[in-house]
Amino acid sequence: MTGFHGRDLRTDPHTVRDADANWVNPVVGAPLGAVVRALCDRDFRRPFDGKVKVAAAKPPPAPKSAPPPASAPPPAAADTPRPLPALRSTLAPASPPPAKPKAAVAAAGPVAGVAVQIGASPDLADAQGLLGRFKKKFADDISGHGTDVVTAEVDGKTVHRALITGFSSASEATSLCKKLTAAGQACFVRH
Repeated sequence: MTGFHGRDLRTDPHTVRDADANWVNPVVGAPLGAVVRALCDRDFRRPFDGKVKVAAAKPPPAPKSAPPPASAPPPAAADTPRPLPALRSTLAPASPPPAKPKAAVAAAGPVAGVAVQIGASPDLADAQGLLGRFKKKFADDISGHGTDVVTAEVDGKTVHRALITGFSSASEATSLCKKLTAAGQACFVRH
């Protein structure tokens, strides 16, 4: 490859390393030649005078219309609109909705999406074993709550989460997690 000692084209070239046989040096009028001169010649002047003309954008091509089907009737004259057929209502009059009886306030049930996570593992058997040991150790604390192993995708990796579920509120889940933490079990509330 041919290189130059200085940052301009005024010095004599020297061979830096052998180049491919297909190497073509740009001619003076070629766009690449202007780039090389702009990078190497400190006296290079831009060919533009600062005034740039922007070409108008081409309008998008008109969509091609499908040819009319052979069996279709000839189109009506454009200046005589056809009347639309009258619409008839075929629906029966709407009956009033039945009165809803006032229901008693339902008892508070489990809040969906609130759980206490006690561990996670990339191996399903490990997560199930962790949950089994946890249920034996903290059976009294989690009575009335469900347990589950949920599989999730985190950063492209499969993770199996050991969860305690069935809480009526987030504060109940937080209370249990504080109790478990005091007993030495790591956990956090997952919403």
